[in-house]
Amino acid sequence: MALCGGRSAMEAGRKLKEVKPAIVFATPGRFNDHLKRKDFDGGLITTLVIDEFDKCLELGFKEEMNRLTQALKFTKQTIFTSATQPNIVLNEEPNLLFERYAKASILDFASTANEDAPENKIDWYVTPSPIADKLETLARLLTHIGGKPAIVFVSHRESVERVANFLKQHKFACSAYHGGMEQTMRERELYCFRAGSTNILISTDLAARGLDIPEVEAVVHYHMPINEEAFTHRCGRTARWTADGSVYLIQGPTEQCPDYYPRQAQHISLDDAPISPTRPKYASIYISKGKRDKISKIDIVGFLCKKGGLTSADIGRIDIEPNYSYVAINAQKANATLKAVAGEKIKGTRILIELMKK
Repeated sequence: MALCGGRSAMEAGRKLKEVKPAIVFATPGRFNDHLKRKDFDGGLITTLVIDEFDKCLELGFKEEMNRLTQALKFTKQTIFTSATQPNIVLNEEPNLLFERYAKASILDFASTANEDAPENKIDWYVTPSPIADKLETLARLLTHIGGKPAIVFVSHRESVERVANFLKQHKFACSAYHGGMEQTMRERELYCFRAGSTNILISTDLAARGLDIPEVEAVVHYHMPINEEAFTHRCGRTARWTADGSVYLIQGPTEQCPDYYPRQAQHISLDDAPISPTRPKYASIYISKGKRDKISKIDIVGFLCKKGGLTSADIGRIDIEPNYSYVAINAQKANATLKAVAGEKIKGTRILIELMKK
């Protein structure tokens, strides 16, 4: 089960007791809440994995993580993971969390000596922008990338909105993602990107950690990363597992390429290149029924094929939430499908089906 903010804690507590999951993924605060409510027995947990350990401390979760670790003091194994070596000060105050970290053995899976390390599977590029405002260079670069799923990293929330609006004005299909958005909106934008109904995700460094989207083929540094650690985590969104990827850095006229950027990077000039977006394969639709209405993926596929005139090959990712569902369908057939299913029923229940609102 997944336990995090933005969702009903009481409902999650009931489900914890009902499902009794073998693995729980949680944010520190919400995990402590459920321990306090006694929704599960912390003494039964044998392994504690703290992902992005350094970032958790940086974001101010130190006290919550200390309480969490103390509550799980009988776990047999603690694993700390990060794509970069955490710069942790161990002599601040004694506590169980730091004691475990101090005793940890280090396994380095990202060493460049390993042929499967991400750095060895990435093609590196530098794209100069003739002016400080890089928007047109970005549009030309995304045209050059040709519709491959790409994450564009910027430094500020306001920049996410500005870049996304510019690209949408030029008919690019993109999603926006930053910490100032409501969680439901972030999830919706992320679904569109995962499902292929947008092929560009514009984000702050919020997306640099924790997102596993194997389909991402390119990372674009619109703004320079603040340091090498941020650079590493951004680039880690592509070339995941066995996949290859490409990384592009847009360099303004007064900017210097960071020392840590690979020297083998190729320079590509796009000053005279046209701006011509590649439209995504899918469109995302909203269905007003979900798990609580006993709707399954099989029900949705059958309905869209029988009533909407689609084939299984026209249907992509399906996400079914408690009260609604999202479905990716062939973009070229989306309007005809919506007309065909207007007023129809799934399992005897009338539903609302429309293009996902953004």
